[in-house]
Amino acid sequence: MSIQRSSSCPNLHTSVAAYAHSSAVTGKTSPLTVESIKQTGVVNVFQPDSSKQHFSTGLITHRTYELLRTKSNVAVLDLLPIDQHTLESENKNERNLAQFYKVKYENIPVAGVTDITFENAEKVRSFFSNRDNETVIIHCKSANRNGAMMALAAFACDGKDEEQAISIGKSWGLTKLESKVKAVIVHKRSMKQ
Repeated sequence: MSIQRSSSCPNLHTSVAAYAHSSAVTGKTSPLTVESIKQTGVVNVFQPDSSKQHFSTGLITHRTYELLRTKSNVAVLDLLPIDQHTLESENKNERNLAQFYKVKYENIPVAGVTDITFENAEKVRSFFSNRDNETVIIHCKSANRNGAMMALAAFACDGKDEEQAISIGKSWGLTKLESKVKAVIVHKRSMKQ
């Protein structure tokens, strides 16, 4: 049985050459690395494809934003609802912190299992597709939600089978939400029959 790829799913392509060009234009040439992100106090840092400047992490910190401001074309996708932020600031407003450090920021709240949906996965994919020449960090508390979203996007947008989608999700940090992702995929399959 063939699952139709959703037409609302954008492709996820980032070129190393485009990144190098954008860095050369701005003078900020040092790429972000897993190790440099970890040094800011972030745990669970993943770079699923070493040819792309796309990272999946747990909670990020003020020190992470201090690092990001030294890089070119950086965007942060925050999957945490505002009430789950734990930044060490009085108002815990990550959007304001990103603005202060001149980092592009978007929030797609994924509060828990009820928000593990194809609709949210397509929003995440869309965020990445519009940033071909940027360094992107997607974060939640542990990277688990990030992986869930990427697994669903791989299934719905890229036509990957369940096993491949789960593998992709794990490369982005999927752990405890694996059974929920599988249930969402099974449900989608049953709707196609």
